[in-house]
Amino acid sequence: MTLVARGRRLDQVSAGVRCSLRGAVESIELPVVDTVPSASSWDVARVCVRYDQVEQALHHAAPVDFPTIVTLINGPGDYEAWEGLVGPGRLLPGFPGAGGSIDPARVLHAAATPTSILRTTLGEISGRRTTRVVRLAGLLRQAGFPTALSSPMGIWRLTHLGRWSSPSPMPCTPQAGPATGRSPPTAPPSHGRWTTPPAMWPVCGTRACARPC
Repeated sequence: MTLVARGRRLDQVSAGVRCSLRGAVESIELPVVDTVPSASSWDVARVCVRYDQVEQALHHAAPVDFPTIVTLINGPGDYEAWEGLVGPGRLLPGFPGAGGSIDPARVLHAAATPTSILRTTLGEISGRRTTRVVRLAGLLRQAGFPTALSSPMGIWRLTHLGRWSSPSPMPCTPQAGPATGRSPPTAPPSHGRWTTPPAMWPVCGTRACARPC
């Protein structure tokens, strides 16, 4: 595993990743770089960035030999457009069920979102349950992340809406839709009800469905 970071985040993790786990701070040794070595062989890329950084990250990932690029993004996405940036069949959309923050001492505090609120969710753009999506979901579960599969992912994103909640720690702050440059939804999902103001929905990282899936 190699961690790619830039700017302030690179400065925070360049000496290694330090995590607060079970009340103690532990160090995780892994390579940290600011550019993906294109000559290397990779199994998968996980793109975990802010919504407004997705296209830039995909532009950097596209030339590298990643057979699968998983986008774990906590905002609405145009999956077909993103797939156009990296090439057919490479993009696997997802929604993260975890969050965290790095404190001034450069220690990562992170946690999985309670399953009553949300699980990390993966799904093919086509809606098919492929070998790769099942395998990747299994790897995430083995790593301790409750994970669900959706078919298709685009519909899941349009119809899943959550109650407003702030499990601590979580990385995002609610903002009004106009501040994001994106239009918020104008109608409730088919099987739920608005529990978060529609204008806040596009950037809320703690959404959940009104019924179990």
